[in-house]
Amino acid sequence: MNLGIDKSALVEVSLAPRPNGYRNLDMNEYHQQLVERISAIPGVRSVSFSDVSVPRQEGWRDMVSPVSMEPSGPMADATMVAPLFLQTLGIRLIDGRDFSWNDDVHYPSVAVVSSSLAKWLFPGGRAVGQHLRFGVFPEFQSLEVIGVADDARIFDIRNQTPLTVYLPSLQHSKLALWGTLFVRMGVSGGDFFRDVTREVESLGHEYVLNTRLVSEVTSEMLVTEQVTASLSGVFAALAALMACVGLYGLMSYTVTRREPKKLVFARLWEHRMATFCGWYCGSRLR
Repeated sequence: MNLGIDKSALVEVSLAPRPNGYRNLDMNEYHQQLVERISAIPGVRSVSFSDVSVPRQEGWRDMVSPVSMEPSGPMADATMVAPLFLQTLGIRLIDGRDFSWNDDVHYPSVAVVSSSLAKWLFPGGRAVGQHLRFGVFPEFQSLEVIGVADDARIFDIRNQTPLTVYLPSLQHSKLALWGTLFVRMGVSGGDFFRDVTREVESLGHEYVLNTRLVSEVTSEMLVTEQVTASLSGVFAALAALMACVGLYGLMSYTVTRREPKKLVFARLWEHRMATFCGWYCGSRLR
């Protein structure tokens, strides 16, 4: 299944704060320092940060609409990301630009949107340069669209037209505390994971909860989806079988109460019903 991201050699590192690890801490400065430290590890090709793991079935969902229209529109998922998030995950930028380390609180509020959301909000026109509102928080009522990214299923892996709003964590540091590091690596092995853990913990603010390949996470989710679908089919077939057994029993009871001259016809009908039930249930279970 194509999720719109490049899963090969992509690692997610789940982080959690140490006791008082964020006290009097400039989160923007810390995240930039953390990204620089991890980027310096031999074999690392790209690093970024997000407030969610990938994929994640539940995200921050709210209504999104163009500023030029009444606040009524579709529900979209939002995520806080650091610069190079799209590049690190292999999400293609279709138009405009990605976030930079200059997109902080001193810069006008900006956003990058998915291709499907751009088409929904601004049909027939260019989304870059337009303004949108997301939810009800004051800081999200006039976000300038600076980029349009290819659709990526970082939330619901079944949704082929994801409506996604990417927000710069540098502009909303109070909402983007602990989260997940994404590392695109050129090498693998125990030394690489130990190096990442060492660099995170050396800064003294967070520790590593776990380190996993994104390909493993998505595979587990896909297996769960397939097992659920298979079990649904089995239970549907069993329900059909029970219904056929009940109908067969009803016909048998009816036959015993018929007059002898109707017995042959009833037996023939009973045989046909049994044959149909066996064929139907067998086809459902295959």
